[in-house]
Amino acid sequence: FRPPRPSEPAQHAVRSLFQRDKNSRETRLHLAFHIPSVEGNDVNALDLAADILGARDSSRLVRVLKKEKGLVNSISSYSLTPKEPGLMLISATLDSKNLDAVAKGVMDELVKLAKEPPSEEELERAKVYIESQHVYARETVQGIARSIGNYHADLGDGNYEEKYLRLNRAVTPAQISEVVAKYLFPPNLTLTALIPETDQPVNEKQILSTAESYARRPAVSYEKTKTNGNVVLKTLPNGLRIVASQDESNPVVSVRVVHLGGKRFETKETEGIMNFIAQMINKGAGNLSEFEIARKIEDMGGRLTGFSGYDSFGISASFFSRYTDPGLELLALIHSQCSFPSEEMERERALIINRIRTEPDRPVPYALTILGKTLFKDNPYGFDKEGTLATVASFTRDDLLNTYKRYATPANTVISVVGDFDVEKTLKKIEELFGSIPGEKFVAPAVPKEAPLSKVREEIVKIPRAKAHISIGFLATTFSDPDRYPLEVLSNILSGQGGRLFLELRDKQSLAYSVASFVRPGLDPGMFAFYIACDVPKVQRAVEGLFQQIERIRSNPVSGDELEHSINNLVGNHLISLQSSWARAENTALNTLYGLGHDYDAEYIAKIKAVKSEDVLRVAKKYLDPTKCAIVKIMPDEVQQ
Repeated sequence: FRPPRPSEPAQHAVRSLFQRDKNSRETRLHLAFHIPSVEGNDVNALDLAADILGARDSSRLVRVLKKEKGLVNSISSYSLTPKEPGLMLISATLDSKNLDAVAKGVMDELVKLAKEPPSEEELERAKVYIESQHVYARETVQGIARSIGNYHADLGDGNYEEKYLRLNRAVTPAQISEVVAKYLFPPNLTLTALIPETDQPVNEKQILSTAESYARRPAVSYEKTKTNGNVVLKTLPNGLRIVASQDESNPVVSVRVVHLGGKRFETKETEGIMNFIAQMINKGAGNLSEFEIARKIEDMGGRLTGFSGYDSFGISASFFSRYTDPGLELLALIHSQCSFPSEEMERERALIINRIRTEPDRPVPYALTILGKTLFKDNPYGFDKEGTLATVASFTRDDLLNTYKRYATPANTVISVVGDFDVEKTLKKIEELFGSIPGEKFVAPAVPKEAPLSKVREEIVKIPRAKAHISIGFLATTFSDPDRYPLEVLSNILSGQGGRLFLELRDKQSLAYSVASFVRPGLDPGMFAFYIACDVPKVQRAVEGLFQQIERIRSNPVSGDELEHSINNLVGNHLISLQSSWARAENTALNTLYGLGHDYDAEYIAKIKAVKSEDVLRVAKKYLDPTKCAIVKIMPDEVQQ
């Protein structure tokens, strides 16, 4: 028996907290408003209001405060409606000098939305976007189970999702303004800011006064209110390759346009340029602005982003299947006429530079970035994906445009399409849109080979953090090397909550908060790495413990049960990862691009299943040589020690 929780009383005054943090490098601002639970009558209108305000690139707060005024690095809004009364959250990262301006800017947008209802077009865009999140979630069994479980737990109706979407479709523009006016104004406001300790003092009273000046109505009570596809391959005359896989199980289509590139084709002078291109790819094309591109894709119930990794870069998109033709037309326009507009480029440059400067605020990826730099001294795999402060500051529009044109040629392009579409019609449409692009012979640049390690390389970096973060790396293998499969089994045996590292170093010896291993193959030999986070006094024992586990796996064959469990886990997780059309489109495109074949997944599973205990022992001895590795220790600075 669980006694009923007390109801949240009405909030009669704005609450605020401004806190300094020596570990932060940018300010985090949160504005929270009490709202009803999922059982309340206003939940649909509040969810749509959150979307209109800050859930998408074309949402109001993102457009005005980030893109037009440049006051924030990021901003979003979210409606949290659990079984108990919830919260509407508006969150931003920014420079602390902009706190008052951002608080005022947020409240100004709330005033506009409360006074003037959104247009039918803007509201329809929000409805389509929310519907798309539910539809895409149905592509995986986890998504379906999560929906049924959540709605059953909160409302006693596992099938409530369809009713929720019907109610969403019935919301009117006037209802949006009504709920904004009803819930999203002082005194029903809690404002908090986490500010870097090194920043100049901020006028807390002024910021609070600004927020309080928007008081509109008496406090509100928040009592709950009861209420497969066939695969077709085609190569166009210009060299562009297409892989189309039909799946009619869900009314969505996912597309990837991918090219060889990424960090592997960068130099010290161009470090980070591929990531810059990926961030700019949807910022303008032809006569379309960034906002117009975002609006078009949102009107299709979709999403569209650029990406860049170790070996490739390109465009990812999904949309409702009824918009297949206009979705492909938009992709073709971006692919062939991306404009890299100067104003958007300067804004993106500032955001990338801010991420580089604040990298130590994210110690886990930061530790692995430093590990890459320490392990790879010749090959570009050691570069920081974001680039350096110097390279990012130096890139011109022509640099991005010329690099993009060099690598986004038909002969270096694979397009994969996965989902509910007419294969013949879609192939014809792709050929019509992409087939006229002039075909030129693609010559890949020479990529420096990484020399084998001859000794241990160690790097110690000190940052303002309370914990230590240790990473150890070994040169590993490529996508196509047969050793890849036993290495992945080896990593699975070590990692995860049931793995040796977790059981020995965390559970038994209490040496770690977090510990893991992973293998990252590439077109060039990649990395096998270990990561552990621990208290500073335990660093030496934690490192010794990692090497003891490395020596154990190098010296003794794994048991049959351990091997079988690892193989089953790898195969199961791989199959689960391919449930959505988004994931399958990515996998198909990259496997084709890397020369593994569009149907490589079946081969991957077969080769994982064929791994023997002696294979694991052999690759452990071959690659995990403790005398030839890189060790990185991210340690607290002297003040914290």
